[in-house]
Amino acid sequence: FQAEDGIRDVERSRGLGDVYKRQGTTLIEASVVGTKSFGIEINPALCIVSQIKLDSMKIDYPEFRENITEMDLPRIFKYFNGAKTYLSERKWEIEANNQNAKDILEELWDNHFPDSFVKEYPFRWRNLLLLIYLHALSDYTYLKGTSKEKSLWDFFYLNFEEYSRTIKGTYETFKELDITLGDYTIILGSALDIPLSNNSVKGIVTSPPYSIALDYVKNDLHLLTYLGIDTKKLRNEMIGLKGRKAEKLKLYERDIRKSIEEMYRVLKKGGWASIVLGDVVVNDKRTDFCEKIIRWAPEIGFTDAYAMKRPILGGFARLRYEYVIFLQK
Repeated sequence: FQAEDGIRDVERSRGLGDVYKRQGTTLIEASVVGTKSFGIEINPALCIVSQIKLDSMKIDYPEFRENITEMDLPRIFKYFNGAKTYLSERKWEIEANNQNAKDILEELWDNHFPDSFVKEYPFRWRNLLLLIYLHALSDYTYLKGTSKEKSLWDFFYLNFEEYSRTIKGTYETFKELDITLGDYTIILGSALDIPLSNNSVKGIVTSPPYSIALDYVKNDLHLLTYLGIDTKKLRNEMIGLKGRKAEKLKLYERDIRKSIEEMYRVLKKGGWASIVLGDVVVNDKRTDFCEKIIRWAPEIGFTDAYAMKRPILGGFARLRYEYVIFLQK
């Protein structure tokens, strides 16, 4: 509730931003409380996923389920599963040149997916069906060989049911509470060159990638490959994947500072940036980027800087602590 109040307090006309958007959670929360928001993400697949998730909150559930039933699922699944070869023959290299995610989706449907009855569905419906298939593909990829392994079709069917319940609940809740979603924009771009003018944003809530410990391109390769997206340029542009060993850490540090300088540039005077960061392990040493960011803050121009620290519970030792860093311009 405190987080929602903070987001709601951001003036709607000025907006809330997430410059390392990933799957769009910040934008969803902002939109639900009526706040205008923008997100920047360098990974084309995640731009698409975020756009679909946000757009899906606007789907008229009764109309959707009246027209798409369980009887339609086998041929919908067959369409998406059979499109793999067609998509791979139309590989595309999407550059992070500030394209709107909605335009990428339109390009995908117009020139990459084969013609079919699926294309006759409304734009938001077919995008949701695509997301359900991509989610099933992720489940199938990650759970293969485990006790939770299922066929791709089984995951697709289960995910359709789960997404349908979520869309139904969202539709009914928004209708009951008379919720009007805040506007949102998702841009394929880089946090190192935020496509906004100086002093234009009231708040930023974001979490830089842990790419020095996690290979996000490798993790999302099944999605990128399915969509026919060339990953070579993405690997060269993504923060934390540049260089090797000691050089990799130096380049990550350089890019993190540059992105914070960009956050400072676009923030209005008095605006806040909230950055969630973990103490990842690199070359058997835990990083200290929280301390570095607090130290950089006055050098960059921030007037206030502090951090909250919380332990990461559980046996997975890659992250021991997570920090929420607050920087005010």
